[in-house]
Amino acid sequence: MPLVRNVQNPMEGGTDILAINLCERRKALGMSVDDLAREARVSALYARALEEGDWDVFPAKIYARGILMRIAGVLEPGDGAAFLEMLDREWLFYAKKKSVAAIGQSGVRREPLFLLTPGGLRAILAGGILLAILGFLGVRLVVFTAPPSLAVLSPEDRAALAGPTVRARGTTEKESRLTVNGRELTIDERGNFDEEIELPLGPNRLQFISESRFGKVTREVRHILMR
Repeated sequence: MPLVRNVQNPMEGGTDILAINLCERRKALGMSVDDLAREARVSALYARALEEGDWDVFPAKIYARGILMRIAGVLEPGDGAAFLEMLDREWLFYAKKKSVAAIGQSGVRREPLFLLTPGGLRAILAGGILLAILGFLGVRLVVFTAPPSLAVLSPEDRAALAGPTVRARGTTEKESRLTVNGRELTIDERGNFDEEIELPLGPNRLQFISESRFGKVTREVRHILMR
């Protein structure tokens, strides 16, 4: 039995061309809907929905296509593609009607919350680059405005030393100003300092102060006994 094809265009008002073909072909084979469902190994609910054009039963088009392929294999093994073509046309019309109904209920067409366009992508990239630059500058600013590092390696605190001089040795920020008890010490290009300081006999308190160009200060104190 040939399929019915020359029926009103579904996109111009809708039709049940698929249902007509499924129903007539099934009846021509002398099968009930339940018989067809058992033969195709599908739910009778879905088989009946295809014959009635009840697309709301299917959660998505892919489910309807899968059920139809099984049924077509029973009804028309050599012309299953024609059934699928009918479904595609009618589902398109169904989806269109559903969209119009949704707009009618809300009164507003729902637009995507976020649409990524080439211009939007360029803006995102530019914003990302700007944030990276600002982050880098922020880190550098924190480093520059932080108190300078200072490590006094010699003399050790509470040391008892002989002789009139003590060796002041250590490291600090190379761009800072370093003093010990008000006396400025020389810092080399790597931030190292190494000088001999003359101290009187008896207990002495040495205060090392490293001051950055931003006015941040780091202090280290050593108590020395000169014998």
